[in-house]
Amino acid sequence: MSATDASITLLFSESLNNGGSEITAYELWMDDGFGTEYSQVTGYDDNSMTYTQNDVSLVAGKIYTFKYRSLNDVGYSDFSIEKRFAISAPPVKPATPTKNMALSTRTSIYIEWSESLPSATPILGY
Repeated sequence: MSATDASITLLFSESLNNGGSEITAYELWMDDGFGTEYSQVTGYDDNSMTYTQNDVSLVAGKIYTFKYRSLNDVGYSDFSIEKRFAISAPPVKPATPTKNMALSTRTSIYIEWSESLPSATPILGY
């Protein structure tokens, strides 16, 4: 999976269980960013098992949920486990850390760095 503030690319696995009949198609579904309405996405290439959504309707900082299912001669499978992804570019790397000599001792080193610039999604740690 990779994302920017305007696109998302997913890579997912083929089903390991075909129910005794060859899988003939896959459907990928995406929610509206509010977790309420799902719709089948277009432009999905079942040969490479990748999907890219690059669309003005995507909102940076919003979390979108995806699920997929397979089809064989018997019918559709249950949907996969839902996966949630935030649309955001990765944070900017922080500045090089520096050693604070005044706070360091013979048995410990005190390191300081500047926080990364804010992005559409919160930074959860360093």
